[in-house]
Amino acid sequence: MKILFLGGDERQVYACDYLKSYGYDSEIFLNFTLDKNMQSKLFNSEVIILPLPTSNDGLLLQNTIINIEDIFNCVSDGTIIYGGKINSSVINIANKRKIDIVDYYNFEDLVINNALISAEGALYYAKEKYTGSIHKAKIAVIGFGRLGKILAFLLNSHGASVTVYARKALDLAWCGIIGFEAVETAILSDINYHTQLNQYDILFNTVPYQAISQDNLEKMSYGTLIIDLASAPYGVDEGLAKKYSLNYHRELSIPGRYAPKSAGEVIAKNLIIDMKKRGIII
Repeated sequence: MKILFLGGDERQVYACDYLKSYGYDSEIFLNFTLDKNMQSKLFNSEVIILPLPTSNDGLLLQNTIINIEDIFNCVSDGTIIYGGKINSSVINIANKRKIDIVDYYNFEDLVINNALISAEGALYYAKEKYTGSIHKAKIAVIGFGRLGKILAFLLNSHGASVTVYARKALDLAWCGIIGFEAVETAILSDINYHTQLNQYDILFNTVPYQAISQDNLEKMSYGTLIIDLASAPYGVDEGLAKKYSLNYHRELSIPGRYAPKSAGEVIAKNLIIDMKKRGIII
């Protein structure tokens, strides 16, 4: 059975190497053209693995200028395609071609491990950008999902004073039990809350929406390092951050840059588990 990786970053390289180390016939092309040779490889591959995220615009394969529909038009019947964070446009293309497509970012084990790697990378990035010590720093974490939880614990283990902003009553309750200061996310839209936000040395955003009101952004201090870890539409409008001269940094795809080997192996392990469940491999 032939497994073909297309596009992406170093994570895919390590994922492919991991599959090879277990005897699976795997090949990877980060940069390629759809020439006759590649068309033949696509047609003769039983499994095709696309990157995480698969596409940023729903048209082109991530980090390439290759149209995803052109790729799908080259595969043979019965081919299964895996991708990460597949958007609806790509799913529609697959459905139109009657291709079996699976989003490996729906695998809970992968998502949790990805969040752990992201949290470690975020801490590393903060240490690079922040002029003080993380120990005893006042740090806010907006959001208490997988990434927010792990990041808050990691920061706390480094001696930071952590405040978590969460939307759900259950998350607020758990924060209080664990020992984090807990605040409702809704308060961030209060136009007078900037005085509280300015007390933080570092503010991490993990929620993919702009929770902090524009009024508060306008009055925030440059002294607060803001690190946005969320996917689009992000936690802060980059244009507003520049307009108000905020110390704002948008950190995306952290696993692929800070720990591609670990992130790639997590992808590969989860792919093997799913392919075995589907009877694609033994």
